[in-house]
Amino acid sequence: MELFVKPFDLFEVNGQWFLLKTKSLMHKMVLQEDVAFLKEIQGKPSIDASPWAQELLKYYRLVDRAPWNEGEEQTRLSQVFHSHATKNCLAVMELFVAQNCNMGCIYCYGGDGSYHQKGLMTADTARNAIKWFHSCCEKPKEAAIVFFGGEPMMNFPVIRESIEYAEKLFGKGQLSYGMATNMTLMTDTQLDFFASLPKMNLLVSIDGPKEIQNRQRPLKDGRDSYEVCAERIRAALARGIPCVGRATVYADADRDAVVHEMKRLGLSAWQLTAVSSCAGDGIRRDDAQKLYRKWMEEFPSQIIRFVDAIKARDKKVADAIIACDDLKTLIMEGVSGAMIPRDIVGCSASRSHIAVAANGDLYPCHRFVGMESFCCGKVGEKQGGWSEFMQGRLEMCGDCRQCMLRFACSGACYYQSYTDGPEKSIYSMPEHFCDYTRMRAKLKIYVCHMLDLEDKQWYFTRKSVR
Repeated sequence: MELFVKPFDLFEVNGQWFLLKTKSLMHKMVLQEDVAFLKEIQGKPSIDASPWAQELLKYYRLVDRAPWNEGEEQTRLSQVFHSHATKNCLAVMELFVAQNCNMGCIYCYGGDGSYHQKGLMTADTARNAIKWFHSCCEKPKEAAIVFFGGEPMMNFPVIRESIEYAEKLFGKGQLSYGMATNMTLMTDTQLDFFASLPKMNLLVSIDGPKEIQNRQRPLKDGRDSYEVCAERIRAALARGIPCVGRATVYADADRDAVVHEMKRLGLSAWQLTAVSSCAGDGIRRDDAQKLYRKWMEEFPSQIIRFVDAIKARDKKVADAIIACDDLKTLIMEGVSGAMIPRDIVGCSASRSHIAVAANGDLYPCHRFVGMESFCCGKVGEKQGGWSEFMQGRLEMCGDCRQCMLRFACSGACYYQSYTDGPEKSIYSMPEHFCDYTRMRAKLKIYVCHMLDLEDKQWYFTRKSVR
């Protein structure tokens, strides 16, 4: 009897086999005695199935009603992508109020904060940008204005005037505001102003302990930056201003030390990002690649140790492993069912997200500011140059069309792809990103199936008697 077979990928973790269905993204543990047969039929659209094979396919829910057509599914998803992409309803606008900076970060990808243009945004340019944003924004309560630089606090008068103008135009308390800042220029009066706003968040840049911060983020006048930055972070938190820490790390960085410093400063949330290449300067760094490769070497063994520790009821070992934030996130996603998110649209750059340079030029996001080939137009004029960001990943990247996560993965950051991928293209996926993404999906599925309800209750709900 001929049966149509749903497409699936077979993979192994620590001697245990699993399958992931390509379209539905459902997964299942595979019995050892079934591995050889599933390997044999993997990739086949149909088979002449014996009664035994029919039962096996039904057990794994691999029987399809019609022949699988990969091209049709990719076309359908491309249409879904375009239906989202062409809506182009802006929700986030980044205002580069200052393309200058008072710091001399040794890794800056933005030309010492100038983004190769320099200058401060005028109040007129800011008002025109906000007025234009208002005309494009359909849901003000879900919209946000983010102040960016350089160091945006070099132009605080325009920040204040922008917020006051936006509050009048959008309605008081409608918009959310954010700012990426090094904190070193922040005065008490300015902090009081930000604290008075009901929807204000700060992304504070600090690279970790004193020795790391002072080495990587010195002030341009030669002074150390740690003390003033740390004190201003505490002052902001004392006023109840939500703050998220952001650290740029090199491949050999002690991430635990960086996270410890974030906690010590009182921050409850943080982002650790690998130092990136500089597209505008042509500087290529391999720190992100080294970090991803390091994680790919370390994570599988750590996840396996965690599962083994739970099975052995060894709380001490399990606690030590889950203390790592990256591993904790992965473990908790597995414990929660290892749902593989279906996100083919990906980055919102140039669609619901736009950056406005100090001179009023428009760019897909803050990372591309100053790169003329990515300029999308000017505030108040008809936008152009969007076409490259309006193409679906499945249309543009051959490697993506072959990936086990091709109907789930949103792809890498456009800028990361442009700087770290094998070609100068926003769709040129960095190999280390793809390998790491697949590894995470496999490890989540491993955790999901290897820990049963009793295991989860013992460790995560603390119901057992120690």
